[in-house]
Amino acid sequence: MSRIGAHLRVMHKFDSAYDLAGLLGIYAACIPVTIVLGLGMPTGLGLTIDITAITLIGLLLLLISNLIISALFAIIPIRIPRLLLGAFLSSFTGISIAIWQSNISYWGAAILSFILLIVGCSVSTSIIIIIKRLPRRIFHTCYVGLSFILLSLAVLWLYNAASILDDPDNQELLSGTNVNAETLQAVNPSNKGPYSYQYLTYGSGLDLHRAEFGDNVDIVTRTVDGSNLIKRWTAIRELFWGFDKTELPLNGRVWLPQGEGPFPLVLILHGNHLMEDFSDEGYAYLGELLASKGYITVSLDENFINYSVWSGGLSNDMKLRSWVMLQHIEEIRELNHMKNNPLSSKVDMSHIALIGHSRGGQAAVLAAENPEIHEAVKAIIAIAPTDRTVDKKYLKLSNVNYMVIQGSQDADVSSFAGDRQYERTTMWNREYMFKTSLYIESANHGQFNTHWGRMDLSLPAGLLLNKRDILDGENQRKIAQTYVAAFLETTLKNTRTYLPMFKDYRLAANWLPSTSYTNRFEASDFKQISDFEEDHNIQTTTIRNGTIETENLKEWKEATVNDRQEISKQNRSVQLSWTEEQGEFEINLPSLGWLSQLTSESQFSFSIANITDDASLDITIELMTEDGEVIDNAISEFQPIQPPIHTQFTKEPFLDIAVREGRYGASTEPVFQTYMIPLKEISEENPTFNYQSISTIRFIFSQQREGSILLDDIGFY
Repeated sequence: MSRIGAHLRVMHKFDSAYDLAGLLGIYAACIPVTIVLGLGMPTGLGLTIDITAITLIGLLLLLISNLIISALFAIIPIRIPRLLLGAFLSSFTGISIAIWQSNISYWGAAILSFILLIVGCSVSTSIIIIIKRLPRRIFHTCYVGLSFILLSLAVLWLYNAASILDDPDNQELLSGTNVNAETLQAVNPSNKGPYSYQYLTYGSGLDLHRAEFGDNVDIVTRTVDGSNLIKRWTAIRELFWGFDKTELPLNGRVWLPQGEGPFPLVLILHGNHLMEDFSDEGYAYLGELLASKGYITVSLDENFINYSVWSGGLSNDMKLRSWVMLQHIEEIRELNHMKNNPLSSKVDMSHIALIGHSRGGQAAVLAAENPEIHEAVKAIIAIAPTDRTVDKKYLKLSNVNYMVIQGSQDADVSSFAGDRQYERTTMWNREYMFKTSLYIESANHGQFNTHWGRMDLSLPAGLLLNKRDILDGENQRKIAQTYVAAFLETTLKNTRTYLPMFKDYRLAANWLPSTSYTNRFEASDFKQISDFEEDHNIQTTTIRNGTIETENLKEWKEATVNDRQEISKQNRSVQLSWTEEQGEFEINLPSLGWLSQLTSESQFSFSIANITDDASLDITIELMTEDGEVIDNAISEFQPIQPPIHTQFTKEPFLDIAVREGRYGASTEPVFQTYMIPLKEISEENPTFNYQSISTIRFIFSQQREGSILLDDIGFY
């Protein structure tokens, strides 16, 4: 023991002044990391406490581990700088683990930690060299210069090379809308409506953190027992919220139109943000707009279901979110029947819309399939939704209007997951219904909620994200307001004023910020010819006895459409590729009874995903009758075929692969644009064309250049 004690007393023996300076530099480099960790691990006790506590605890743990490692080195009879090596190894291990916990791969976290510590060590040692005024040897000069170059590069990279590149108003990289159509002659749906409204809250009255659900709540509501869905509710979670899984509150922020009513009901559900950073406040911009248009709008508080760094997540996450949403509907139904409360007789419970963001978007779909409310739910709006299995099955949706919105710069739900739910949404009711999608270049995940912001990953991983190319929040929310309000006017109030903008986004162009959009549309009156789902025979169509032939195509195959991570979108389409030689894709139709209903006002519809980077791609559409009569026109005469939208998720492209589990994959993914072309516009040069005897449809590729597309959902309206 005495020998060990002697070793420990001299464990600093071989650490020179330069080594000790390097040690201080390592700890100086650790301080910003611990501060960032404090920002990414909120306790709910306030920002100052978060940063101070995490920084002090982190540095204390590093110091203790440093001393332990240095003491072990002291036992080894080797002349090495023990304190410096102990500081480097302990800090490297601790920081790597902390960064790895934030969606970064093992090796990515290790490389970032190594660079950070080397920069800190080099810069601090350089400062000692300068202070001691050592002779201007070439080694010292180069060492000092290199160290400060490394520091400058690290700082410039961290702030994305210059502040203007992170400026939300810098939108030079956006493509601009493809406008070749007149805007609808209608009031901008994002304008405030004629109703004044009252803001109020309902809740348990016992909330520990927000007076609006505590002492200042306007309507006291019951609590609900979620123990059947929650396996484990930790003591830390109970300490923070003040209740357990048997007493979940029903808290809601209500924007209530003033007037007799009854008014349609719109519920908004947030997603899985950190539970200590409350999410329900972030949809006031929608609540205020919709209330002014005559909708009772409620933003639901389900923060207690969300993930916490300190208490983890909850089991049966999606079912629990959906179940709590249903409890809110039941509570509002009760309040509507009761007297002497602001909601009494104000709610039209037969016209309900569910809006969900992220996991809330998927939970809204699950709630809508509940048979007790299914007929009352007229519309679902999913904003950047997740799409995961529930009880090992994907959710299906039937006979409800569905809209999904997704941003290309979404670094959280980085693939268009809602596209799969779009595919699984069916409409066979006689009532007119439709589904639609909107894909927005440069929109991210968080800015659809005013509290989530521009950083889609928690710190410190969020520092790697490319914020240069993101739309500013006000513009992104303007898009959401425009489409959400127009969709609800169409589905809850059964008006057709805004219906055309869901078929062609260009009709709303003057209401939208300048960026690129892609939209998809399908209605219940669509007469389908082929969606390529019926079998694996490439020569048959969805309708019986229809046949397909091709000529001079480089590639012709039916295949599953995959997203940027090569995961199935649960959709099959036909992939067509061609060379400079003219190629054709031909569909031969059998005798169809509904063809007799086609007129000049009918529309030919199909969806295309361009999978080449050719912005000038064009295709000719040709329709031929049984008598050989032909009409044709280029698609570009009606709407350009857009090139794919590419996305750089991180500050530098090589950092994409450092994100854990290959989160981002390819820079682009297939996103379909629906084209609905009026037959009268194709047949302008042949007004006597007999639409009822169409027997052949051809897509002709004659661009004198190579190209490749995915083609899907061919038919008529």
